[in-house]
Amino acid sequence: MPTILVVRFSSLVDIVLTEPIVRQLRQVHPDAKIHFLTKSRFGELLSMFDGIDRIHLWESEEAGKHLMDELDQFEFDFTVDLHDNLRSQKVRSAIGVLWVHTRKEWFKRFASVRMKWLHTKPSHAIERYGGALKSLGMKLNFDSPRLNVGSEFRNRWNEVKATSSIPDDYFIIAAGAAHETKQAPGELWAQVARVIAEDIGLKALLVGAPNEKASMEDLRAKLGQDCVGVLCEESIGLSAAAMAGSRFVLSNDSGSAHLAAAVGSPTLALLGPTHPILGFEPRGRRAGFYSVKEYCSPCSLHGKRPCYREQRFCFTKMDATRIVEQIKELVSKEEVDE
Repeated sequence: MPTILVVRFSSLVDIVLTEPIVRQLRQVHPDAKIHFLTKSRFGELLSMFDGIDRIHLWESEEAGKHLMDELDQFEFDFTVDLHDNLRSQKVRSAIGVLWVHTRKEWFKRFASVRMKWLHTKPSHAIERYGGALKSLGMKLNFDSPRLNVGSEFRNRWNEVKATSSIPDDYFIIAAGAAHETKQAPGELWAQVARVIAEDIGLKALLVGAPNEKASMEDLRAKLGQDCVGVLCEESIGLSAAAMAGSRFVLSNDSGSAHLAAAVGSPTLALLGPTHPILGFEPRGRRAGFYSVKEYCSPCSLHGKRPCYREQRFCFTKMDATRIVEQIKELVSKEEVDE
């Protein structure tokens, strides 16, 4: 019965995309003890994985020294390093057991951005993580992420809905993103919300991170009567429950898109300065993306670089009606499949 340590410190997107890897480890080693090491703010996210026996939380570099002593007591048989950065390399070196690590495909991704060599086709992140299991001789199965939103989070969300007068039937706009250039303009979201209100009869719940509260309130003012509220909490589980209970989710290219797809909500991600070729589009039979073809796309790997053109055409050329039609197709697919 092997004892296995999986390591991925961040980000929300990347950790969600490790779920199929953990699930496959459990399938191959049903009696194994599977541990997962991540940053403390993602512990709640990992609690929605099936198959993890113990979660270890990295609080800080100073606390990490004590954590290494704790990990050493478990006598791991091997480590699956799905981060492969300096910190994770120190962890696997300190543990001193057999380890395997992910493939990052830096050149392919660099060529796709800087030289627009889209034919290089970097692998999806899930497939890159799966390369670590291939090193162990496992047969790869690149399934989509699946998260289990427990009753604790669902009950908390029901309480929030009741106290905030949020209706049972709503859709979500996840308008935040790590970088401002990845955030669709508020005018586009207002247009989309208006079309959905008129065509489907739903109003939007805005979901974001705590540090996005002010921008979400500004967007709420733009949406007016087409918005039912704002949810910007620390709890990833609470956001996941809100997404699982929604009719569908519209999102920027952010962790929210992957979280929504993994809890089973029909999800459409708007890709502006980034591109699906880079391997981070949301996965799942109910997930998709919408983008417009601009010669400058993708302009950066993670959407950090400021736009050098007179406007962000990758967003301003998006069509609200087409966005709504595409999400309706995903919702229709859900009804047919289920």
